[in-house]
Amino acid sequence: MVETDTSMGTYEKKRLEYRKWWPLLEKETWINHASHSPMSIKTIEAMKRFTDGMSIAPMRPYTDWYEQQDKTRTLMAQFVNATEDEIFFNFNTSLSLSMLTRQIDWQPGDNIIVPDRTFPSIVMPAKLLTQWGVEARRVECVDGLISEDALISSIDKRTKMMIVPLVNFLTGLRLDVAKIARECRRAGVFLAVDAIQAAGPVKIDVRALGCHALCFGSPKWMFGPMGIGTCFIEREYIRKLKIPQVGMYAVKDPWNFFNYDQDFVDVAMVYECGCPAMMSHYGINPTLEMFLDIGPENIENYILKITGDFHDELTSRGVNVLTPREDSRRGAIISFDAASAGWENATELLAALDDKSVRVAERMGMIRVSPHFYNTPEELDRVLDITFNR
Repeated sequence: MVETDTSMGTYEKKRLEYRKWWPLLEKETWINHASHSPMSIKTIEAMKRFTDGMSIAPMRPYTDWYEQQDKTRTLMAQFVNATEDEIFFNFNTSLSLSMLTRQIDWQPGDNIIVPDRTFPSIVMPAKLLTQWGVEARRVECVDGLISEDALISSIDKRTKMMIVPLVNFLTGLRLDVAKIARECRRAGVFLAVDAIQAAGPVKIDVRALGCHALCFGSPKWMFGPMGIGTCFIEREYIRKLKIPQVGMYAVKDPWNFFNYDQDFVDVAMVYECGCPAMMSHYGINPTLEMFLDIGPENIENYILKITGDFHDELTSRGVNVLTPREDSRRGAIISFDAASAGWENATELLAALDDKSVRVAERMGMIRVSPHFYNTPEELDRVLDITFNR
């Protein structure tokens, strides 16, 4: 059985109290946050306040809307240990990464480095640059896992950018981004990090990571609605990069509509374009406050404990687990080979789990289990019971 500390300390009490925000958990075992998270009743209530204001009253769009967006910016900055002027919003992680690749001063013959066997939103923006004569270098994995050393050794004098995931969507491998960042800075390479599979279960500190940019969306581990993506850009680089798109609030006096010659702002908000997804800002703020109240480090420690025990149970029964066991090398994803557990394939085991309302995912022939802070050891035991007691 998966074991963990059952003492009712402050963290445990908060964890159990916040779990009540998700009524869905009373009906099914949701351990599929790497795909999508359920929304809390607090998020639904907050978004209803937005829609009520648009249809019932009071109708105060700009005052309330931008107050909520400012609040999101403040909370997100705290969440990743950045400053508010280093945070901008768009609609998702893919758009953030695509934007970042277009902000570099590329010349034909330059190259960008990305790892193989990672999510398309990392690889495809690099591939898109080839139409302008940029080489997209896809670095092969070592024993099925992304290698920091292989990425670093691929840097040369024409390398201008590298994109890496903090946590891989399939293997659950957590990269040593700080190591990569040191070498990128030494070589003058702009490092962007896709943190969508880390933000929420892993404490993120952009200063400790040392990356130039980091981005993530909200519908997965952040429990947020679709339509809001967060991007951090290190203060020093905000105006060194090209501005790929522009909106009303990119200038210092946005309400002076006919002053077309005014300067752009020198904060990350300069990259925001058009009307933001305001309802999503309402929706994400309650869970951001929740994360900060519980403590990201407490969440990470708890998840590492229950997934580590789960990993041990699988390997002790001879199952091939793709995810590394060391805590420093994992996020909150555990992927394993169903065939090594006696099933014909992952699809067959997925159907058996789904029949018992245990929600996981199949990715690239593997069963991927991705629990969050409110999940219990007993819920992970359900995966074990169904897997080994056919």
